[in-house]
Amino acid sequence: MKKFRKIACIATGAVLALVMGISVPVYGRNETVTSQVYYKNIKVNINGTQTTLTDLEGRAQEPVILNDTVYVPLSAAVRALGGTSAWDQALATVNITTSSSGAASNADFTGRNETVTSQVYYRDIKVNIDGTQTTLTDLEGRAQEPVILNDTVYVPLSAAVRALGGTSAWDQASATINITTSASSGGYASASNQSPATDNSVIGTWTDNTYVNNLSGIKFTMPENWVKLSENQISSVINIGLKYVNEYGSGIPEEMVSEQVFSDMVCYNTDNYDNVSIAFEDMSKIEGASDMTADEYAEISLLQLDILDMDYETGEIENAAIAGKNFKTFTVSVNSLPKIKITQHYYVRKVGNYMMSICITLTGGDAAEILKCFTAV
Repeated sequence: MKKFRKIACIATGAVLALVMGISVPVYGRNETVTSQVYYKNIKVNINGTQTTLTDLEGRAQEPVILNDTVYVPLSAAVRALGGTSAWDQALATVNITTSSSGAASNADFTGRNETVTSQVYYRDIKVNIDGTQTTLTDLEGRAQEPVILNDTVYVPLSAAVRALGGTSAWDQASATINITTSASSGGYASASNQSPATDNSVIGTWTDNTYVNNLSGIKFTMPENWVKLSENQISSVINIGLKYVNEYGSGIPEEMVSEQVFSDMVCYNTDNYDNVSIAFEDMSKIEGASDMTADEYAEISLLQLDILDMDYETGEIENAAIAGKNFKTFTVSVNSLPKIKITQHYYVRKVGNYMMSICITLTGGDAAEILKCFTAV
């Protein structure tokens, strides 16, 4: 493999930021529709154990099929997986707190098998998981919206389970949902496909709206209307991006991402989905790259972007300063997307054994304004 094929941080950041820019829309609907709701006596298995979803009073809460998608009562599903949820009526927001142990009910229950016509309410419902606003999405990155049915918030099952770090599979023949969480804890699973960052000093921390990375000496304070992604959400977006690039471009070997690249933070503007991501690539894991400079890394990164075959238009490599630190920078325009213009600004700096990459992706904002949010630690 040629040397320029071995680095993956910029390419990974490119697809991560690209997916963030085009695939994480707000729900936005606020309407009431009349729909066919199908009750099919749907069974739920969690880690191999048949489970009955129940409300706080122990009454069974049935999954349903709506718009060809399996929906479940949110609070009952979260509780079965060991977490808690609270509904904020004023903000039309569900606040979920995860846990590490399951709390499933195994009560014997036989559900209905009928089709009914019901009022389904779309109220632009927001979902917060452990304090982070989360958009539920399908495997293609399309938003999957919570609804209100029979005075209860329902969510698309597979999207909710995935957002919580698990996986699910639908068995059509037996009308059964098989959910897999962490095998050891029975609760939420980690969906991370990233390098575990063996040097803990590279890992940044969040305090309220401020991200701090002591190794690089930089911190970033989110502007108003920005939210951060959890580790599971970052991993999910990377997976969607890799799938997209491997389908439409020349691809990125997944083992390069899992072994070399640690995506430490991603946050985005909820108004226009401008976003900032920070990642680190362990140069000691790349043969012959431990002495690579930031300038060399930037040059090779431009070649890597060409490999993606995604119709990028790249600029020249220049010098830049962020929070008093020297970076190499270049700009990339994405020309392959219909009806949307995306510009990505990359900033690269060598930090110990790692190459640090900051990517600012814009669909309408100003990079100079976002750069003001970076300060020295």
